Amino acid sequence: MFSLLSLSVFVILFGALALRRTATTAAFLFILLSFLSRILAGTYIDVAGPLYAEELFADIGSGNSTPLLLLCLLLIVLPVAWVLSPSRLARMLPLRHSLSKPRFAKAIADLVFWLSLAFTLALFFQLLSGGVIPLFQQIERYDFNQDAGALHGVLLEHGNVFALLIGGLCVFPRLHGGKIDWRFCLILLLWLSYYFLTGHRFSPFYSLGSFFLMPFSLVIAQRRIRISPIALLAAMSIFAMVGYALFNSYTEVRGFEGDTLLFKLEQRILVQPAELWWVTFERVVVNGQWDGLSAAHFLFVAPFEAGRNTTIQFLMMRALDLNYAWSVIQGGGQYAGGYPEILFELLGFPGALPAISVIGLVTAGILHILLTSLARGYFVCFLFSSYVYYALTIFYIGGMLNFLVAWTFWVKVSGLMLAMLLEPRLHRINILSKTAHAPCR
Repeated sequence: MFSLLSLSVFVILFGALALRRTATTAAFLFILLSFLSRILAGTYIDVAGPLYAEELFADIGSGNSTPLLLLCLLLIVLPVAWVLSPSRLARMLPLRHSLSKPRFAKAIADLVFWLSLAFTLALFFQLLSGGVIPLFQQIERYDFNQDAGALHGVLLEHGNVFALLIGGLCVFPRLHGGKIDWRFCLILLLWLSYYFLTGHRFSPFYSLGSFFLMPFSLVIAQRRIRISPIALLAAMSIFAMVGYALFNSYTEVRGFEGDTLLFKLEQRILVQPAELWWVTFERVVVNGQWDGLSAAHFLFVAPFEAGRNTTIQFLMMRALDLNYAWSVIQGGGQYAGGYPEILFELLGFPGALPAISVIGLVTAGILHILLTSLARGYFVCFLFSSYVYYALTIFYIGGMLNFLVAWTFWVKVSGLMLAMLLEPRLHRINILSKTAHAPCR
């Protein structure tokens, strides 16, 4: 009962945000949809269990893990929703449309568009010259990814940030009295089409689409957006691609049908997103078994593979036979989950809750900086804050924490701090624009 009540609370909150605070929802849709998937699966495991978890080779559920999961999600959602309220989003813009067509902003947009188009054409050329198109040849995307080429890897690794950047340049003219730059919508459609041809299903459509839509929250807050028939047609085309990609992957590539197909869909949608959370909840919260020092040593000092997400490696090691977990990781496999369970593995219960509260405030602050930077034309600040925010999103999606020991992350943080300090001053002395604006802090 408490699990169903928790799910109801989150769904009502999500619906209220979507209907009454659409701009806020667009600003962190990627995180919201991830959380919705997690709490839906957590509730199913609590209510329908005990049930068999295929990836864990064990029965999991029932229980009451969802109320605590709800609290962990709300500690992130509520501060972000407060900081990114429609009124605050509207106040991010300058009072006057003084940047309607600045030469600098137009030059940046033109440069990024032509570079993006060149990258996209090279991406398709690489695909076609390889002679293998997974959609038509029924090849599993994981197999294709191993030998797909360098440009494919660049899109996989940086695609979300790229989508956020071109989404920002798409709406920037509209924020200052101009028109939406539809060229960048074309680039997004080409990237999604590429993912469709290479056998991907839902994830890249959801992630790239969510990141691309983030900057539109500023336009929605100003009530300056109008849905055109072409935009509706493009959205319908994307939904059609996702539907066919899912159908093709499960029925043609993997050959599932009948009861087997239903079982696989149940596992993927209703079990796997929260199975590791349930295991952690039972061990740490219910039984009080946790060792934060051992967890920290594995995450940051001695993981299986330091170049990948060490959180999932640790959680898989705790939930599975050690040798089997290692074999899955060696083969490139990775289970779903990570947040908030890794914080309970590190800090126990209730020690994880204050840490989650701080992370929620940091997330709200980074999003505020990111959107304010875009609204006021601080493109360097926008670039660095996009990469810092992306690091936070991979924590919410997969619990990843080892980015904290990567020197590249701290270079981005340092770049952001330096941009926040210098870029507004450069604007005020007319180096990058002809108008003075407030700092992006």
